[in-house]
Amino acid sequence: MDKHLQGGKAFGFLKSQQDVKLNSINEVCCSSAYKCYYGSII
Repeated sequence: MDKHLQGGKAFGFLKSQQDVKLNSINEVCCSSAYKCYYGSII
C-alpha cells in the first residue's frame, strides 16, 4: 500500500513535469507562429 502510494505520487509529479514541458513547447510554437503570421501581414 505504501509503495503504491509513493509510486502514484511519483507518477503524478512526472506527469505534471511533462505537462509543464508540453505547455512551454506550445507557447514557443505559438509565439513564433504568431510572429510569422504578423510578419507576413506587414
